[in-house]
Amino acid sequence: MQYFRDWLDLRISLFDFIDALMWVAELSRSDCRLLAGHNLRTAYIAAFIGEVIGLSETSLKVLIKAAMLHDLGFVFMRMGTFTDFESLDVAEIIGHSEIGSYIVDHLRFIGDSAKVSKIIKYHHLEYEEGHEDFADIECFILKAADRIDLIQNKYEFPQLFIREIAEEVSTINLPEEVLEASLWLLHSCPLSFWYDLRFSNEAKVRYLRSVCSWEELVYSIKHLEEIGEAMLSLIDFRSAVTSTHSTRVATIAEYVAQVTDEPEHVVRMQKVAGFLHDIGKLVVPVDVLEKPGRLDRREYAVMQTHVYYTRLFLDKAGIKGRVARSAVLHHERMDGTGYPFGLRDAEMDMCEKVMQVADVMAALCEKRSYKKEMGVEEVKSILKDEGDRGKLYKKAVDVILSNFDSIYEVMEERARQRGREFLVFVDEMVRNTQETKKIAERKEIDFA
Repeated sequence: MQYFRDWLDLRISLFDFIDALMWVAELSRSDCRLLAGHNLRTAYIAAFIGEVIGLSETSLKVLIKAAMLHDLGFVFMRMGTFTDFESLDVAEIIGHSEIGSYIVDHLRFIGDSAKVSKIIKYHHLEYEEGHEDFADIECFILKAADRIDLIQNKYEFPQLFIREIAEEVSTINLPEEVLEASLWLLHSCPLSFWYDLRFSNEAKVRYLRSVCSWEELVYSIKHLEEIGEAMLSLIDFRSAVTSTHSTRVATIAEYVAQVTDEPEHVVRMQKVAGFLHDIGKLVVPVDVLEKPGRLDRREYAVMQTHVYYTRLFLDKAGIKGRVARSAVLHHERMDGTGYPFGLRDAEMDMCEKVMQVADVMAALCEKRSYKKEMGVEEVKSILKDEGDRGKLYKKAVDVILSNFDSIYEVMEERARQRGREFLVFVDEMVRNTQETKKIAERKEIDFA
């Protein structure tokens, strides 16, 4: 278990965290090959255009953040596989921009989230004179970079088709400054630009790191707690089935740590681990999450991968130590029958074993597509049985059973609050989509 550390490293690179978000978002739509690597390539192109135009370092950083996250909304889209954007309808194009904008606006820890959100919201806007009043130039730089990547991706060796690519780019409605910078880049960039764009993620990341300074993201457990809470909408709002789950798990784990007189930093770390433990489920297809019956062997195998993807995300994001262990090991069991590592009692610490109990209790108390919400006595009975049989940490089970009414009341109140926030999220998406659709009807959104 060399991967894990016994300490919590609070030095997290902002770029690494955004890169991890981009990575897991693209994996969530791995069925759509068009999106593979698209966000990083778009950020690379956008940064070059921004440098040609002469954006300040601050504006360049905002642009790069927006470009790396501009398709985050596709995580939430209920649609089949698509091979080109021309096959998407108006609602799907609008939807991914609106949802991505909403989610990013709530990720306050990335810095300038309102500006980043706005760029994402309008990155399909057809430019007309006067749009500068509400859409900054970065919106149109992102639009240009987005389209250039989609166009060049049609060619095996795009450097051989500069004229054709430039002709197609010339048809895009863009501010003159953005169009001129885009065409200059196409005609003047060295061959290495295309090689880096097509063949080397390492080169693209190195360039994006170099054009502006990227601060460290976390300086205390309090900030990490805020990050975890901000991530809840992204993690849980993909489906009504999961909309309150991480909140429940975090509440139970936090409560048990408090009752057992753990130090304050341990209590907070347990809460953060509960917030983040299921981020790997973004990679699990929604039809598996919401299947109204028992999963077959293949579906269950897919579901099991979520803990491993949680591990990969946390590693890419730079979150290690006890928070990572507690989050990743929530499906291990005391008797070695859990997954993915098959650990036993002595190989895990108290926090990790408590997280397992919290995850089971939360799942038992929730209504799922394949089961009804269980009664309190049935939940208690199952927890007691799992503890007595040595599958779950008996000390944590006993603490929960001794304080069940109090834990249950706090958990349900927080879950109801999250449920209300989920309904607000859904209503906001419907309202914003309708408003943006009106803009589309005035031909101000480019859907190509």
